[in-house]
Amino acid sequence: MTNANYVTNLETKLHALDAQIEHAAKLLESGSVPDKAQALNKLAHFRQRHEELAKRIEEARAEGAADWSVLHTDFQKDADALKDMLERWLTQYD
Repeated sequence: MTNANYVTNLETKLHALDAQIEHAAKLLESGSVPDKAQALNKLAHFRQRHEELAKRIEEARAEGAADWSVLHTDFQKDADALKDMLERWLTQYD
C-alpha cells in the first residue's frame, strides 16, 4: 500500500467516526436521555479523541513520515478502538 493509500484509508475511517459522532449528537438532542449531562460529556470525550487522532495523522503526513506501514497500524488500532467504544456506547441510545 502506498503512503497516499494509507492516508486515504485513515481519512475514510475518521470520516466514518465523525458521522457516528454526529449521529450520536442528534440522538442526544432529539431524545430523552436519562442522564443527558453525562452523555454529552462522554460525547465530548469521543470528539476530543477523534480530533487528537486526526491531528496525529496530519502531523505525520506533514512530517513526511518515513514508515507509514507502522504508523498506519498504530493509527488503525486507535481508530478501531474509538469506533468500538462509540458503538458500544451508542447501543444504549439507539
